[in-house]
Amino acid sequence: MAWNVKNPIDYSASGDDIDSFSLKVKNELEVIYELLNRLRTSDAGSGTSVTDAVAYALRVDTSTNPPTIYMRNGQNTGYVAIGKLAENMGLDAASVGGVKTDGFGKLSRGTEADLPSAASSYDVYFATDTKRVYMYLSGSWQVFASLNFGDMENVNSTVVARSEVAASGAGKIPRLDADSGEGQFSITGSAAKIQGYPINTPGLKSDQVLVYNDTTKRWENKDRTSGTVTTDEVANGGAGKVLRTDSNNVAHVDISGTAAKIAGKVVDAAALKENDVLAYDSAKDEFVNRPGVTLNSAGVADISITGNAAKVGGKVFQFTDLQDGQIPVYRESANAFVGENKGTVGVGKALDIVHDGKTVGSYDGNTHVIANVDTYGLRQDTTTYGAGDAVTGKTLPPDKILICSTAGKSGDTEPDLSKAADGSSVTDGTVVWIVRAFETVAGLTEHNANTVAHADIRKAVTDGDAATLASAKSDAQAKASAALTSAESYTNTALNTHNTANGTHADIRKAVTDGDAATLASAKSYADTSRTNAEKNSATAASKLYLKSASTDGGIFTFTRGDGTTQAVTVVADNAAAHNAIYRGKDLTNAWKAGTVSAHIKDGTFHDIFPGDYINMPIVVDGVTIQVKWLIADLDYELYTGDRMLTKHHVDVVPQDVLNVNTRMCATNDTTGGYVASEMWTKTIPKYVGAIQNAFGSGHVLKHKEMLTNAVSASAPAGGGAGWVGSSSGWAWYDVYVNLMNENMVYGHRVWGSGFDTGERTSQLALFRLNPSARIAGYRGNRMDWKWYWLTGVASASRFAGCNNFGDANSRDASYVDGCGGLRPHFLLY
Repeated sequence: MAWNVKNPIDYSASGDDIDSFSLKVKNELEVIYELLNRLRTSDAGSGTSVTDAVAYALRVDTSTNPPTIYMRNGQNTGYVAIGKLAENMGLDAASVGGVKTDGFGKLSRGTEADLPSAASSYDVYFATDTKRVYMYLSGSWQVFASLNFGDMENVNSTVVARSEVAASGAGKIPRLDADSGEGQFSITGSAAKIQGYPINTPGLKSDQVLVYNDTTKRWENKDRTSGTVTTDEVANGGAGKVLRTDSNNVAHVDISGTAAKIAGKVVDAAALKENDVLAYDSAKDEFVNRPGVTLNSAGVADISITGNAAKVGGKVFQFTDLQDGQIPVYRESANAFVGENKGTVGVGKALDIVHDGKTVGSYDGNTHVIANVDTYGLRQDTTTYGAGDAVTGKTLPPDKILICSTAGKSGDTEPDLSKAADGSSVTDGTVVWIVRAFETVAGLTEHNANTVAHADIRKAVTDGDAATLASAKSDAQAKASAALTSAESYTNTALNTHNTANGTHADIRKAVTDGDAATLASAKSYADTSRTNAEKNSATAASKLYLKSASTDGGIFTFTRGDGTTQAVTVVADNAAAHNAIYRGKDLTNAWKAGTVSAHIKDGTFHDIFPGDYINMPIVVDGVTIQVKWLIADLDYELYTGDRMLTKHHVDVVPQDVLNVNTRMCATNDTTGGYVASEMWTKTIPKYVGAIQNAFGSGHVLKHKEMLTNAVSASAPAGGGAGWVGSSSGWAWYDVYVNLMNENMVYGHRVWGSGFDTGERTSQLALFRLNPSARIAGYRGNRMDWKWYWLTGVASASRFAGCNNFGDANSRDASYVDGCGGLRPHFLLY
């Protein structure tokens, strides 16, 4: 039955008449009474198909015993049973009180005295005066809860009495000390944990002790060698004593067996001898005994060295087959001291210094000698010079000299002479210099100068007296021609007018008068030959007086003389520090293949190796051959670093260009776990390790240690500044063959990363310091195809640092990939 009008009345002019109206009212009243009666009896209908029910309406089903009360659900699709109805809606007689439930039984309350003597199982009674809760079980009431803990003591075996809890004592529940938090009790079974490790002590015996077992990660019971330690058994030293350190925290004890560990390394001291010392053996990774050194009363070590002595100035001694009188001499080629003969000072043993046929000094190996050689010296500060003095300069090109035109005193510092042109004038303090090329000066020495026309040819040079110089040269040529003519005439007349020492004819004049043609021809031929030889020697000597050209290659200057001979002079020391100051850019590919590059790296001289030099060497990655120009970026960059010191000489190598693009750091934008948790380190870098080892040889790619990040604090401020969060918060040493560079190696300092991202790689590579444009990477040989590349720094909780293709320091999302950048690693070559 629907809850709406069943008999609507039509009030229109043509609507219901009196009879129809009365009938409809009568029928509608019956419907209304029926609905009112259903409300009175809470009969809202039954079943799920009721059409006149409303949500949340109540209905009582009296067909069950006891009746069941229902409520219409909120969707108005059916009824939900609330429960069975007893008298007074589930309450028993008012004299008893309580609510009947299907789960516990009857719930009732009252005073302790009103507790019913009998009840049904699981009935619950609340004693309002004693605050106890009872449940009827097995024919009696059982207390199972109370709001007052004191009421629960000794009620039954499930409740602990307060007297059973004590600080100590047999059969007591231990109470911890209020101040120390410690318990004074004994544990006879297996205790829980000590320092987080469980205790397992099966079959305990007298005098056994607890010992931590690192294999089982447990504390276990072990036998002691003797009974309880007494006070008199503990001492600073002595046989059979338990060791106690002295007031300086030093233990006076002898170890006759094998000690446990020192700095985590096992000690294996077998067959000890007097004066033996402990030494760490890296091959065995343990301490072993080695012969020690003792000093005598004079403080001298009385010791013989049959092998190689340690080092002096960081250089080792390499002596083989030593002979009497030999001395140690340092040789850069060997990077070591070697034994060489000194000899006894005596005739023919000293070093004589000769200039212009004159001995100007003699060095006997013991006395300091200064040899004054009259040649072009180096210009000195605040020094008096006279007109005509000639010097060289520190910044003057090697093919030029300075000739003083105005006497005076030089300045405090040398003027910049690097671009001084031939014939130009330079003021230096009160001195005025004329710059001359060696060819100009040396050309005059090839001829005799007209000293009458100009008393001092050098002054003519400094004065730029072109007329005198031209005259002198012309006069010298005329004099030379006249000398030749005169020599020929003299040769012929000499045969007639002079005596000669001739073994076949004692008197030339007689040879002439006798017509001794053979003797005369021999004499003339001898004279002609002497003249020709003199001319050649003069020309040769003159050609060696001037410098024709000069060139430089790294730290080596090569001079070419007028006669075509050359001389190479090394002006830069052969070592890593000196070579790291020079950018060159020479192709070392053939030298690498010949083995000379590797040899000079290993001996530490780095001869003919400079930053910017390169080796062309292809690599194969994922089946694709990549042509790579590998740049020498730095020499000995990682030397002496690492938790195990790196002592092998090496060069740090980087590709000129990006090796690959579309290479991401991580699969998601998440830097958790730092760089070592990245996909770059765990999956990408290992592919390039194999590729580079295959190209250069695994014996030439140096394994070393680098400090890499392994943790990130997502809330820590980042290096990017305000608004940037997420920074590296942990690091550790990791073995490295090939790796990405960090920000310091490229820029000389960190930008986006933190101090953890720096690690041991704290300085800028010499390549980028000497030639900053080298940080801009191209792509596989095309320098104009600019590419960005990743660096190891964590820039935020979601980004890593990089060097942008425009040269600026940048960062990108960890999962970012595109065709404009990716991978530019470095490795150590040796």
